[in-house]
Amino acid sequence: MRIDRWTFVILCNMLRTTDHLASTQCVDVQEMVAIFLHILSHDVKNRVVERQFAQYDETISRDFRSVLTAVLQLQKLLLKKSEPIMSDCTDNRWKWFENCLGALDDIYIKVKVNVADHPRYRTRKGWEGSAVDSRVLRDAISRPHGLKFPKGYYYLCDTGYPNIEGFLAPHRGEQYHLSEWCAREISQTTTSRTTDDEDSTSNELGDENIQFIETSDEWTSFRDELATRMFDEWEQAS
Repeated sequence: MRIDRWTFVILCNMLRTTDHLASTQCVDVQEMVAIFLHILSHDVKNRVVERQFAQYDETISRDFRSVLTAVLQLQKLLLKKSEPIMSDCTDNRWKWFENCLGALDDIYIKVKVNVADHPRYRTRKGWEGSAVDSRVLRDAISRPHGLKFPKGYYYLCDTGYPNIEGFLAPHRGEQYHLSEWCAREISQTTTSRTTDDEDSTSNELGDENIQFIETSDEWTSFRDELATRMFDEWEQAS
């Protein structure tokens, strides 16, 4: 189901205790959520789920819609808003990243592309029918209700994204001290926001949003200077 057992239990309890989802005579909440997550994670048809969970097609369809509605109603609890790293941050690992909104990570989304259009969606690994991270990012920013964030703020991202204004990517080929970073403490954000969230973010952090992305010497210099300062302090401490 693409999540661990503890996360699954938390999700089920959250849906149950908030009165958004209740067990029926035939199916309890945990089985409803399991069916819902299994369909999403494996992109399978109802007839496949029928055999695996021993439920009727009508029951599966009804329970899937019920869980989907319940999850959407919990979006304010399940989606964490980005909060910038301020200058008074006391965490030594984050003190370098003032005005950072969090870490932006990609996720594989299965979509169908016309066969004739496959060559247009070719990744650096040669896979047809796919799109590289930078192309997805450009599309997300260019949309009227896409990813919005003010100038002067940025996301940390991996090398699949370009190092440009608003997105700080690591140097390619460099080894970083990943063991010193706990994955649970890194804020994962998505490119989907509601209009209200976009407006509130702009009002709190600034009025001028980044509307397009392009390379610049200024942003490259910012990354190099930041890396140099971090290395100098690490070398002195060691």
